[in-house]
Amino acid sequence: MHLALRAGGPKNAEMSISAAAVRLPLRLGDGDRAVAALLAALELRHPGTCRHAERVADLALNLTSIASPELALQEGGPKNAEMSISAAAVRLPLRLGDGDRAVAALLAALELRHPGTCRHAERVADLALNLTSIASPELALQEGLGHAYLLHDIGKIGIPDAILLKPDRLTPSEMRVVRRHPRLGEDLVRRLRFLSPLVRDVVGCHHERWDGCGYPRQLAGPNIPLAARIFAVVDAFDAMTHLRPYREPVAAEDALAEVERCSGTQFDPSVVAAFLSMVGVARRVAPTPRGDLLRPA
Repeated sequence: MHLALRAGGPKNAEMSISAAAVRLPLRLGDGDRAVAALLAALELRHPGTCRHAERVADLALNLTSIASPELALQEGGPKNAEMSISAAAVRLPLRLGDGDRAVAALLAALELRHPGTCRHAERVADLALNLTSIASPELALQEGLGHAYLLHDIGKIGIPDAILLKPDRLTPSEMRVVRRHPRLGEDLVRRLRFLSPLVRDVVGCHHERWDGCGYPRQLAGPNIPLAARIFAVVDAFDAMTHLRPYREPVAAEDALAEVERCSGTQFDPSVVAAFLSMVGVARRVAPTPRGDLLRPA
């Protein structure tokens, strides 16, 4: 079950970003999407950051042109109509092309706050792209799908560290805070208009449930975007089979049984069938007696 991470979908060799401008209070060009993405993430945590950043950057560039004209001519200085970022690749465990620096920058920011995020993001995105190619070949061809799967938890940037990094089970009130992350993520990606609408679909809806008992909007059935329905299955399977602060990982067989048990309640039955087919489960899996495997996060 391995598919090299290709962004938009299997038709592309690398993830690509559309040419739409970033809607932020910054004079940034198309080559500065990574900068814009990081500022949008910071704005999510500290409203007003973008206005402050532009104000002091503008003043500093003016002062630099007086205090050190030579420094002012360096890349990123006033000689350029647009601020530019270096050509060095973002060092993350992700197979991203040069056109994906904004996505890589956002993941780097989340990794800084929540170590291990990038490995999880690549793992589930890889598996979700595989599943999409089986469950919906048409969707698999859409540009931006890989970005959507990679950025699914980007809203956690806005969750306080004391809750996000807590090593024990969360209290009900803490869980309510964590459950804000889909809407926080939507707010962030909405600022980055060069991202595909698929990103907003997955970021905002990957915790909705087929039976309407999910969050944040309690969407049900086909009202949940298909990409989010597909990703929900993969994300749950990955959560069960990898170490979490509140429990040890479970065997893949038990995780598959739990996914099948939740078909028609938590998950879209057609997506579950495609997932079981993909992993080679040709018969029904005996349900696991454990009921705590799919603890929401």
